[in-house]
Amino acid sequence: MLAPRLAEALVRDHRWPIPTDRGKTSAMARTLPVVIWVVAMAVMIIAVDIVFFRHHFWPRLAANIGIVLLVGAFYFRFRADL
Repeated sequence: MLAPRLAEALVRDHRWPIPTDRGKTSAMARTLPVVIWVVAMAVMIIAVDIVFFRHHFWPRLAANIGIVLLVGAFYFRFRADL
């Protein structure tokens, strides 16, 4: 079998791992999910402000802070790369 022999030769010759471009992501691919999270958070905050807390300043502020903390917690919990 050629594959095990090739792998052994590469490890023995210190040329492992072979550098490839696979697995690398562009800056746009890393930035797009962040933009989506921020836009979703802004839409959620505006919707909650208009629907529930139109004339109530302090409850609206508390709800906005809670939404930001909740969305931030979900982002840091479920993002793919640290």
